[in-house]
Amino acid sequence: MITSLKYYPILIASVVMMASFLFKILLVPDLKVTYFARDIVLFFIVYYVVKVLTNSLTRILKNYWKIL
Repeated sequence: MITSLKYYPILIASVVMMASFLFKILLVPDLKVTYFARDIVLFFIVYYVVKVLTNSLTRILKNYWKIL
C-alpha cells in the first residue's frame, strides 16, 4: 500500500483538473481564458496538498508497523 501512495498526488490532481476542465467546456462554453489559468493553479495546489498528506500518511503507517 505504501508504494501505491507515491502516485496518488498526480492521479488526484489530474482527475480534479480534467473534471474542472470538462465541466467548463461542456456545460459553460462561454468562459474566459483566465478560468483555465485558475485550473492550472488548482492543479498545483491540489497536487501539493495531496503530496503532503500522503507523505504524512506514509510516515504514520511506517511508525504504526514498527510498533506492531
